[in-house]
Amino acid sequence: MSKKSLDEEREFCRGVYEKWDFVRRIVELYAEGVSWQGCDKLDIESIKGGVRDMLVSGVGQFTLETQGSVQVPMPRRFPFGGEEPGHPFLWPMTQNAVHLDEMQKLLSSNVDAQQMFQYLVKDMCLGLGVPYELLGSIATTANGDAIMWGLVTFVGNVNTWREYLSYQLELTWKETWLTSGFAEYGQVYQVFMAQGIDLRMLREESLRAAKSLLDSGLLSRQTYEESVRWF
Repeated sequence: MSKKSLDEEREFCRGVYEKWDFVRRIVELYAEGVSWQGCDKLDIESIKGGVRDMLVSGVGQFTLETQGSVQVPMPRRFPFGGEEPGHPFLWPMTQNAVHLDEMQKLLSSNVDAQQMFQYLVKDMCLGLGVPYELLGSIATTANGDAIMWGLVTFVGNVNTWREYLSYQLELTWKETWLTSGFAEYGQVYQVFMAQGIDLRMLREESLRAAKSLLDSGLLSRQTYEESVRWF
């Protein structure tokens, strides 16, 4: 694909977001994750709206209680690269959406087109940090470990963007977004459940593992309760 200007990237990503449900679902999961439990200067819906615009259009608009409206560009993809901030998160991972349009026209008559369509969708989902198999109402991935491995990028992105917004907007999050331990599993479970996705195996296996550690004396009661409270 030929190189696009920043305006062209933003227009393309907006079109992809508006057309494809799986892209919208992933954006909403990220908005839910970044806004998780809220902060001291914005209400949760305001955070979600700003994050949504950052991911789709490259620039988010945040209305703070004390500072009025503030624009925040999407951070650089690579901290030490020459690229300016403000590129949509959806770019370049959704470039192949142009081929989805082509495949969609052939779905009813061509088995190969159906397979290629699914391959492209799954590839884009992985690039965006949320496996396609985790976008249904009940996650179909086999076990809790597989779910967490599949969401490593998602957890890292949410953490990065929360830290970035904390610095840009001088706000304080009401809860810390953890990137390790049982509590991390619980916060991810909450985020997905809020978007209508039940990571059931993640919950069941995490609670079972935590209880086993508690019963064996390897986990204190206080640590156990802290670890499982988000489930």
